[in-house]
Amino acid sequence: MKFLAKTLVGCALCAVSALTSLSLAAPNNAAVVYFTLLHNREGGDSTGVGNTQRVAQAIAAQTNSQLMEIKVAKLYPSDYDETVDIGRDELDANTRPALATDGNPDVASYQDIYLGFPNWWSSYPRAVATWLDGQNMAGKNVYVFMTHGGSRFGDAIADLTEALPQSKIERVIALNDRNCRNMSDEELAEEVADALAELD
Repeated sequence: MKFLAKTLVGCALCAVSALTSLSLAAPNNAAVVYFTLLHNREGGDSTGVGNTQRVAQAIAAQTNSQLMEIKVAKLYPSDYDETVDIGRDELDANTRPALATDGNPDVASYQDIYLGFPNWWSSYPRAVATWLDGQNMAGKNVYVFMTHGGSRFGDAIADLTEALPQSKIERVIALNDRNCRNMSDEELAEEVADALAELD
């Protein structure tokens, strides 16, 4: 993993301009799976790129992995505070929101899974929990990346370790939302490359 990341650091900048084409092939038997609120709320920009998605695209480009997105069947409200409250209620009740037909990726054929999401109440969104329930993750390597408002990984790594006892869980990168928004594609690619180089 370190060798792969270091080898690709030099081409990280040019890779950013070809994110989609590079992520179509997965010779490394890896997939990047992510959840972003931008595509999962009423009035959200379905074609826009959210913070978590930007990180996912950078990782997919640098690892030559398949890019996949988790989407809910029922969108969250457009009002951010209302969504925050719903997210807390879902976490407290350990809810499993239904996923959209096109938002339930299958990773059965992949060994390495890069899993990304925003930090919701110091853990992962319950939509990610729904998705995990439908996957056989035993024996897979799960590399976690997050965007956050200040809590970094929070309890997410511990929660994922408990939920996936037969998987290897390893953190990749946690980026502050504001910092992520202000980063150029080149700067973000460099941050991701450095983080990937630290993986075992």
